[in-house]
Amino acid sequence: GELNDPYHGGLSSYALILMVVAYFQNYPSGVKFLDILMFYSYMDISTMAIAPYRIPAMSMNRVVFPPIMIDREFSATIPHIFDPLVENNNVGKSSFRFCEVQSIFSLIPRSCSIDC
Repeated sequence: GELNDPYHGGLSSYALILMVVAYFQNYPSGVKFLDILMFYSYMDISTMAIAPYRIPAMSMNRVVFPPIMIDREFSATIPHIFDPLVENNNVGKSSFRFCEVQSIFSLIPRSCSIDC
């Protein structure tokens, strides 16, 4: 329980929204909800970060992050979710139970009896 509460190691709703946005920025068409869950359930958070980029109108002449960053070492237990509005803010910094979130994400497609 409490995996939706960052104060108990879960993931905030803002972090979830950023994860969905980053996924759509990488895979813009033909995406199902279950595809997103499966992608994040198997993502290696020690080598990948979630980084949704700003649209040009919002960038205000700042560096636009790529949606997914690779080739950098991150924590093996805490996801790195870049905040596109606040530079150097890791929205996932309090999600120390992210491995449990990933486990739940991986169970949902298996238990879904309809084509989501």
